[in-house]
Amino acid sequence: MLHNKNTPYEIYYHVNFSTRWLSPALNREKIEWIEQIIRKKGEKFNFNVMIVNGYREHVHMLLSIPPTLALDDVMKLIKIATARAIPGLAWQRGYYVKTVDGSSLERVYKYIKHRWVYRGQRNLN
Repeated sequence: MLHNKNTPYEIYYHVNFSTRWLSPALNREKIEWIEQIIRKKGEKFNFNVMIVNGYREHVHMLLSIPPTLALDDVMKLIKIATARAIPGLAWQRGYYVKTVDGSSLERVYKYIKHRWVYRGQRNLN
């Protein structure tokens, strides 16, 4: 359980967002770069980044965001920061989000962790 000031919370989100026009613009290096940027934003704005992974045209994340932050604001922050940092990267509008209960966290975490493996691309550059 996480805490924000005097408020304990368990709010978990599985978020998926895609490159503009589903362009295959991502590779392992860019996903790792995106993860670093997202983790830095999490530290600065007090949200927890549990895992980030993806495939050529999309990114998956498992986040915990305190009730004082709006998910939409966090997503805008993430998309703007990553698009500015990585040349040629642009995101589609919107994102997919699903809340995750505590009993499903491990399953969702493993699903995100193995996104490259499930697509048969173990050594993708």
